[in-house]
Amino acid sequence: MINTIIARVYAFTTRWHSIAVNHVQKMNPASNEIGASPIKSPIEVMNLTKEQELIQITTQKTQIFDHVASTEVHNIYSHLGYGDLSDAITQTMMCAIAIGLILLIVIWCLFIRQIPYILRHTPSKYVARTLVLCGVYAIVGSAALVSLICFRAFVFCDSVCHFAFLLCAYQYFALIIEYAGGETNFIKSIRSTAVFNIRTPPCCCCLRFLLPSAITKKKFKYLRLMVIQMPIIQGILLALLNVFNSIDTSLYEQVHPFMSIFIVASIMIGVWSLQISSRMIAAHLPDHKILHKYFAIQLVLILYKLQPVVIHVIAYGIKYTTGYRINSKIIENAIIQLIILLETTVLSYFANCVYSVPTKANETN
Repeated sequence: MINTIIARVYAFTTRWHSIAVNHVQKMNPASNEIGASPIKSPIEVMNLTKEQELIQITTQKTQIFDHVASTEVHNIYSHLGYGDLSDAITQTMMCAIAIGLILLIVIWCLFIRQIPYILRHTPSKYVARTLVLCGVYAIVGSAALVSLICFRAFVFCDSVCHFAFLLCAYQYFALIIEYAGGETNFIKSIRSTAVFNIRTPPCCCCLRFLLPSAITKKKFKYLRLMVIQMPIIQGILLALLNVFNSIDTSLYEQVHPFMSIFIVASIMIGVWSLQISSRMIAAHLPDHKILHKYFAIQLVLILYKLQPVVIHVIAYGIKYTTGYRINSKIIENAIIQLIILLETTVLSYFANCVYSVPTKANETN
């Protein structure tokens, strides 16, 4: 009888022990790992909890990087810093910055060397505007190097380049009018000849029915207003874009296409006026190389606004071997800025050559 009771108590105890072990294993899945004991001590349970938290943190980081891989560059700075984004291309960026710095030094040396030549050989009333038109390349080259070093400053540096072109466009217009001796003297010198031709780019195709006519003071006024509206209108729009970009990059991305319509329209009107004026005056002053100077100032707009868009379209979707998509964006910007710096060096030398005229003999015009 006693043996039977002991046997039943032993069986009951064994059964409840197995139920408790199974319950612990269900509450702690990590205990089912190979080589793990069924019951963990408090220290082992704490260590296992830390490992699980570390795994969760690693998983969250992986999800963030996966999100970065499919997110545009302007929307990810809240997650990662510049150092985290460029770790994979540190050597590449250092080489690009070194090359860009060398090119910028060459640009500034060309401009500084040209200053004494302009002061000696250019009439005094042309000196100020000539120095501005020759120095714009050093300003734009400096902005390109800053954008190369700090990718976040791209919007601001692009605005600096754009506004520098706008100011130089008006300086160029005023300079060629001074070459002609002023509006009144130019009108008297041509003697009512039909030199005012509005069938020039970018409106040369849609205005074929309009014939050339004589230039008047009123037409000169319209040409001047068409040029001076560029720094006023586009300066306001560029300032607004920089404010939007500093407040919220997503807001900048939404507003930028809408404002670009007005910027492009303003550029088309101003370039049209410059084309009309350049062709009209260049025909009567061939020794001043007016069309060469217009080509030099127009290339500023083409290289610093149109060319980056073309490169971005070509480079869109290219998979680089440096890691995440953001690194490809930084590399793309570095390539654009290096090309701009190289072309600015050549363009600065070209501008210095064409602005070596007019000579002293032309000062009487």
